[in-house]
Amino acid sequence: MSTQMDYAIDVVFCIDATGGMVPFIDSFRAAVPSLYGSILDRFDEWGKPCDEVRIKIIAFRDYKYDKEPMTESHFFNQNEVDELEGFLEHLTAEGGGDEPENALEALALAIKSDWNTESLRRRHVIVMITDAAPLELGERKECPGYPEAEMPENFEELLAWMGNSASGFESGNYKRPDDIRFISRNSRLLLVTPDDQPWTVFTSDCLGAYMLPVERGNGCADADMENINEMLLELLR
Repeated sequence: MSTQMDYAIDVVFCIDATGGMVPFIDSFRAAVPSLYGSILDRFDEWGKPCDEVRIKIIAFRDYKYDKEPMTESHFFNQNEVDELEGFLEHLTAEGGGDEPENALEALALAIKSDWNTESLRRRHVIVMITDAAPLELGERKECPGYPEAEMPENFEELLAWMGNSASGFESGNYKRPDDIRFISRNSRLLLVTPDDQPWTVFTSDCLGAYMLPVERGNGCADADMENINEMLLELLR
């Protein structure tokens, strides 16, 4: 029987699903379902009661070039592994057009997820995986399907949405919306990205942001899901 004192773990993967990610996407698809057991085993080793693990996937491409520029699942818990695997079966690396993709919009959607806020002990983690620089927020807002009403106006506002910057819940003239559940003291951001701006801004300006750098334009071929999952586990402590 679960209690408010049990840990609840929510993980959102934002994954670049453009054609250049072919070297990585198969290993990602194969490795994610086993993360449930890894998290539960690790919490058992730590002597911490963990009642629920939920995983969500946001696959992003480019609103200008792709028919499916953004695919967002719901949270799958540890009893829905088959459903998660079914979702991942349809995740393929294709499209993308030019190099920059709508990664920041994917991050904004991740922040706005329906994170668990009921358990007293909880961890919220976003894992961003891409080998490319992101498009500026709003650069594709004239394209069909762009979720303009849900998006921050610019990068500065996105930092405010993160809610865990060194300056608190505000960034410049922007404040975090009241309905965002990505709580700073429980949240982490793991960037598997090139060691370039604007990704480096998160690691320098936001508390709880970490990076596993990858070579730009290499399809994350130099990324290892075992290393990613291990760092993710450490961030859950």
